[in-house]
Amino acid sequence: MLKQLRSFLRDHLGEIVTLNFNHEIQQPEKVFPALSRQLLTQLGPMLNKHFRKSPKHVWPTLNQTIRKKKRIFVFYAPIIERPPHDEFYNKYKWIHSERFYGSTWIEFGVNDGCNKVVNITKEVCESRNWRELLEVSIIPSGFCINSNAAKCRPFYHQSLRACEQFRFVRNDSPNVLLVDYPEEANDPSSSVFQAVHHQNIRNIYQHKKSSCYVKVDAAVKVNAQTILFFSGSRIITYDVTHLSQSNIRHVPGLESIDAAYLSPAGNFISVIKGMLQG
Repeated sequence: MLKQLRSFLRDHLGEIVTLNFNHEIQQPEKVFPALSRQLLTQLGPMLNKHFRKSPKHVWPTLNQTIRKKKRIFVFYAPIIERPPHDEFYNKYKWIHSERFYGSTWIEFGVNDGCNKVVNITKEVCESRNWRELLEVSIIPSGFCINSNAAKCRPFYHQSLRACEQFRFVRNDSPNVLLVDYPEEANDPSSSVFQAVHHQNIRNIYQHKKSSCYVKVDAAVKVNAQTILFFSGSRIITYDVTHLSQSNIRHVPGLESIDAAYLSPAGNFISVIKGMLQG
């Protein structure tokens, strides 16, 4: 796995990776020392220790992480902070305790569908919003089941939007989207990568330091010169060449969409809001 990870980071220089070792660790007195040695030996130069070494415990920005080539974040189960395991926690500043990392995961049934994940996400995000990092989990049980994953794919966008309203208030964002079988999505509306892409678009414009604030729900690159921004009921056409808006249209019924996609042929745009696609 570590060899594959090194290969991935070598081929994707703008990506970061989080390793979370927190589930059902047996014999931690043996696992933690061996795991720490392996990570240090094989990934040492890329392990990020910024948070634990900074005086005020501040997480680095994506730009800082990539520029310094420290693109791997490691989390261990919270017991790493307790004796005798704290020896490694105190020694290696790249080891982070999972107590900094919250998740919306709660087990639920999907016999009648996966739509309840949206309300679960909303409630848990509100109650755990104090966490430094927050993961939106779209996994209904502790078992990795293909049919469950398929039922839950249509709710990626809604779940992220349900969580972001609480994160944005504290000048933060949903940090992780956790799903099963991410590679099996067969269209943009159920793609975890597209869901994260649109969340990142909203994050950029939400946290952008500017006196001219524009709420952005989605964005579509039409061609090299034109980008469409969806903001509430408005579609804003942006001219890349002149770095300015060239047109604004109000579309009745188009309000706070979750995502937008250009068709493969480039002749129409699909938008998604909740379970509706048009």
